[in-house]
Amino acid sequence: GRINAFDALEATGPAPILTVNVDEMIFLADPTTGPWPQTLLVGNDVQCGPLAWNATTGASWLSTQPDEGYASWSEPAEIIVTVDKSGLAPGIVQTTITVTSTTLGVVGSPQMVDVTFVYSSAPLTKKLFPLAMRD
Repeated sequence: GRINAFDALEATGPAPILTVNVDEMIFLADPTTGPWPQTLLVGNDVQCGPLAWNATTGASWLSTQPDEGYASWSEPAEIIVTVDKSGLAPGIVQTTITVTSTTLGVVGSPQMVDVTFVYSSAPLTKKLFPLAMRD
């Protein structure tokens, strides 16, 4: 017999959609201060089962913890992103975090997050970087 494509697609439900909460992250530090960790959220924009994901970084100075897991519509995954400034000279370096779903049929995979690390040789001041400084 014939298969109705609309009914077949409707029976399987909507495909999961991989999302991240930001498309860029900026880290600031000087020789004595920072950089502070930041949180990246991985989600599924559709109310369906969880999707599996993994995160990779393009540089040895950037790390993600955890680097794999599951995310659902009601429970996004939290990735702590940290920069290790040891071994880096003052300046600006950039890389990308790539979040990829390993679940079959996921839409929106991979997601890319651009990362910039600004390492100042002079002390950061609240006047120059008010959002980067914590009291």
